[in-house]
This record gives sequence, C-alpha cells and structure tokens, in this order.
Amino acid sequence: MVPGMRLFSHPSPSCGICPACRSDAHAFCPDSLRRPSGPGWFSRQRVLHAWSARRGSLVLPSDLDAGAASLLEPLSVVLRLERLFPRRDRVVVVGGGLPAILAGMALEGPRRRILLGQDPDSRASERGFHAVCRDSSTARLALDGPADLVVLADGDPASVRFAAELLAPGTAVASFAAPEEAADLPARIHAVGGSWRSVVGSGPDDWNLASRRLPALADRLANLPVHRMELERAQEAAGFLDADPALLRVELS
Repeated sequence: MVPGMRLFSHPSPSCGICPACRSDAHAFCPDSLRRPSGPGWFSRQRVLHAWSARRGSLVLPSDLDAGAASLLEPLSVVLRLERLFPRRDRVVVVGGGLPAILAGMALEGPRRRILLGQDPDSRASERGFHAVCRDSSTARLALDGPADLVVLADGDPASVRFAAELLAPGTAVASFAAPEEAADLPARIHAVGGSWRSVVGSGPDDWNLASRRLPALADRLANLPVHRMELERAQEAAGFLDADPALLRVELS
C-alpha cells in the first residue's frame, strides 16, 4: 500500500481459518465479532489495526465511483448466493431493502427472479427482476413451478411468513435475516425436505469478486433509492452512517 490508494476496509474482518470461516459463516468468526470501530466509522479518518490492514483491506480500481465502492461489502454478501447456489432456475427474493435490490442485480443469467413483498420496489424490473408480486400465490404462478431458491432479504414477520408459504421439497432458503428473526422457519424447511443457509458476512474472496463486478453495475447502482434524513447534531448522525437496510443521506440542519 502507498499513500493515495483508494481502499475498501472492513471494520472487523474474519480470520479465514476458524471453524466458522471454513464453513463459510464469516459473520460468526470470533474476529468478526470484535468491534474495533465505533458508530460512524465510515465518516472519518481511521488508523487500521495491523490485522485489519492485512486481512480486511482491498485496493479499489482508481476509476470506480465512490458511491458504488461504498456498496462493495453488501454486494459481496449477495454474490455469495451465486457461489453457494449455482444451479437454481426459479428464484424468489422475499422482503425489501438493499439486499433485495442487489440480489436482483447480482443474480444474472437465465434464471427467473421474482420479488415478493408487501411493499415491493416499484422499479424492480429495472433491477433485474422478471416480476413483482405481493402474495405467495401470485409468485408461484409467475415462477411456473416451485421455487428452487428463496432469498429471505429481511427479518420482517411478513417476509418470514411469505418464505414459509413458498416451501416445497428441495427448496433452498438463503437468509440475510438474523437467526432469531427467522423464528421456526429453519425447522419448517427441514420438515418438507428443503435446506436452510444463513448468508451473513463475507470474506476476502467475496470482496474480490464484488470489486470485479462493481464497474459493470456502477450505472445501475447510482440510481438506488436514497432516504434523506435531517438531524440537528453530528452526534446523532454517527449512528445512522453504519445502517445498511437502505441507503441514507444524512444532512445536518
């Protein structure tokens, strides 16, 4: 590394060698659970710990837009779906927020992608989805068959219920939700002969893949929805700068 390089820096990178990392569950690595940075770490200069600089940094392409580069980590988590579930033709993304939007963009190829939610993104067709549905019955019709892969993008109770309604023998469910938010869904999945995978966290291989895919997605990423928020004090803003369910633009009034 030399002065002037543009870097992606993960606040708490995984070790890569523990049982959690070897089972592709980077978020549960003991090192990932360490929090060396306080709220708002994106917004200020910081000194990297040696272990973070070695394992948690990636040099970014010099021509990559800064806004697109800020999405490298969430995109890297979504891209794990391609690696973990390579041959799934009928995909339903349940829920909303940034993971759902990125899933439509990232899961390229001939597979059919449906966005299902109570308030789905109105521009979903521009983000790679073939259909947008508000109930599981409509989603099943749009798929023309049982779902091969259900992506649970959030832990909202309605999203968990939709995912349960789509279960069929052989259905794989990938969850971005916290385990406690999924309630009894894993048990119900196994009861019908499906499979469950918690897809949280990412590692260096995922970051490298995301950095290669970002330039091709940069134009579409620039049009993601942004929620504007006005706050009176900078201290209030710090906590929001780490939020990732939706993109936030914080303005001090």
